Amino acid sequence: MSISSLKASIASVLTNSAADNSLTPEVNKGLLFDIIDEFVQSDGEVVYKAQLTQSGTDAPVINEYVNTGLTITAGYNDIGSFFLSGFSDLDTGKWEIEFSKAVAPGDSVDVFCGSKSTINLTTRSAGSNANGVLRGSTSTPAYYNVITVKKYA
Repeated sequence: MSISSLKASIASVLTNSAADNSLTPEVNKGLLFDIIDEFVQSDGEVVYKAQLTQSGTDAPVINEYVNTGLTITAGYNDIGSFFLSGFSDLDTGKWEIEFSKAVAPGDSVDVFCGSKSTINLTTRSAGSNANGVLRGSTSTPAYYNVITVKKYA
């Protein structure tokens, strides 16, 4: 459900309740909560979104766009092997991890849950683990490697 659909649903509930005096404020509240629950379940809540860049043997550099109170730390394991830790309970409920890849041709990024609090990233160039794949762009228009973590009710 989009934001405009949510607004239309709320407007409809309020209009209908004004025309029908049998709906009490408590019933209206329940209907509105149902609409909000449907919205959150269908689209999920973005709990974390960040741009990642990495070079050499350094941990990825994080530029956060959205953070709902998590303390996320980036780390370096080995050539082409990195992690983001500080998530809570990735093994419970419904989670979605999206990664928009802005890598050069022949390069790749794999993203997966390493534990209930860690997301692992593996970067490759020409099929072999490699550092420096998460470069991003300095050209116009710019492109970036962005990770988005959503949680569903």
